[in-house]
Amino acid sequence: PLISTSTTHAGWQSSWQGDYLAFSNGWIYHAKIYWMYVQSDGQDGIWGYTPNNGWMWSNPRVYPYFYVNSTKEWIYFN
Repeated sequence: PLISTSTTHAGWQSSWQGDYLAFSNGWIYHAKIYWMYVQSDGQDGIWGYTPNNGWMWSNPRVYPYFYVNSTKEWIYFN
């Protein structure tokens, strides 16, 4: 896995990134963000692609904030 997780009910996983259901094609269904394609940033964070925001970056120190690459702004997922 890209990030350290623990498995919860019905295959859902939990990590610093919150609760999500992972698929073998790299997509996850996140409890708050919904569909996101996830890739490691090579350190302790992730790059995630969503249809609404494009590529976004986050890590355990700034989550639930994500830096949106296209707008160069930070967004908050509550």
